Amino acid sequence: MQVNINRSALIQARRAKGLNLTQIAAAIGVSEGTVYKVEAGYRDPRFDTLILWARVLGRPTDDFVTVTDGEAVAS
Repeated sequence: MQVNINRSALIQARRAKGLNLTQIAAAIGVSEGTVYKVEAGYRDPRFDTLILWARVLGRPTDDFVTVTDGEAVAS
C-alpha cells in the first residue's frame, strides 16, 4: 500500500480559505518553511499535522491523500 499526498488539493483548499503560507503554518503549529516544503513536494507532512491541516481547512483528511495498492517491497 502506498499513501500519496494530494498537494494540489492542499494548495487549492488553502487558497479557497484565503490563507497564505504564514497563516496556515501558524494555525497548524509548524513553520512556514514546512508548509512550503509539503506543498512543493519536498517532504510529506506527519499524519497528525495532516489531520490538523484538514481541520483548519474544514475538509476531510481523505481529500488530501490517495491510497494505492502496490506490491510490498521485501527488505
